[in-house]
Amino acid sequence: MESDHLDFVDWRFEDAKTNKFTHDYHPYPAKFIPQIPATLMKYFSEKGDVVWDPFCGCGTAVVEAIRKDRHAVGTDLNPLATLMTRSKATPLEPETLGNNVRDHLDDVKRAHNFQEEYEVPDIPKLDGWFSDNAIRELSIIKGYINEVEDDSLQDFFKTGFSSIIVNVSYQDSNTRYTRVDNEMEPGETIRKYENKLNRMVRGMEDFYNDCDEKYTPTVFSQDLREDFTLDEKADLIITSPPYPNAYDYHLYHKYRMFWLDMKPRQMKHDEIGAHLVYQNRSKEENMETFRENMTACLRNLEKNTKEGGRLCMVIGDSKLEGEIVRNNELMKELAEDTAFEVEKEFFRNIDSTKKTFNPENARAKKEAILVFER
Repeated sequence: MESDHLDFVDWRFEDAKTNKFTHDYHPYPAKFIPQIPATLMKYFSEKGDVVWDPFCGCGTAVVEAIRKDRHAVGTDLNPLATLMTRSKATPLEPETLGNNVRDHLDDVKRAHNFQEEYEVPDIPKLDGWFSDNAIRELSIIKGYINEVEDDSLQDFFKTGFSSIIVNVSYQDSNTRYTRVDNEMEPGETIRKYENKLNRMVRGMEDFYNDCDEKYTPTVFSQDLREDFTLDEKADLIITSPPYPNAYDYHLYHKYRMFWLDMKPRQMKHDEIGAHLVYQNRSKEENMETFRENMTACLRNLEKNTKEGGRLCMVIGDSKLEGEIVRNNELMKELAEDTAFEVEKEFFRNIDSTKKTFNPENARAKKEAILVFER
């Protein structure tokens, strides 16, 4: 494979559409654009190869791998991430999906219109973050989603449900955990859910028709610090790894996770690199912890990659105690104790307005694309 061709790629992809297919199913901060993994797959893999994103986040690389007829694997510590990745990357026949969505929405709207009884989940400070109308309608939707027996269809509905939760809450935005007035009118939450599902159906139709082989991805929650073995070693890994002190996924997705019966408080303690975990400790302690965590992860990546396979990382800088951490240099240093050797390194300038990092903790003007060969 001619990796030298990558030297001539314009990694900015300034005019490329980044929300096609299923890529806009669910908001997720700091995700890379689909053109990056698609390009890396073009040069470092072939049809039928195993492509793995070990920190899959919202599933961008996994979706692109399925589109390009690869066997896709996605893992992540965050159960919300693996939910949306399964939903986005699993091809569902559009006509059948559309019929199932209409039936589901009919049930939800009928329950709302006829004032059916509903069970409100036991969620901390629920009425402090949601209006009465939002709580009632989210509870109805959640109840009917739980009755869906098909796992892939339930994942689809859960992803649509999760995607609207912040918009119908008092939370300011997906990346600002502050309270604002946002009262929902009767029926408004259900209308937002309906509109979202219908957009998702259209995205799935485009995705399904674009996939030749219709592979089903393998996606599961996994702490990469713990030893594990993939069923088949990866030909190619494409990922954006955690950064030290960069982003608190558990915090800004907290109420989504509560509504989906997940455990954000556990995530708070388990996340690698989360900003809140780094408070009240010295920089030296934090960096040592991060090094230990990522070294354990790299050992699993090494173990589960075929000889001659590639590990590609899309990674930017972060900030710790006011100092910039060059994460690309850090990853190269940590990889020295593994079988991964640096083959290529590229840099791309990015529009900081498109990255949703807290600017106090990270900068988003440039990021590196690292290519290692095992």
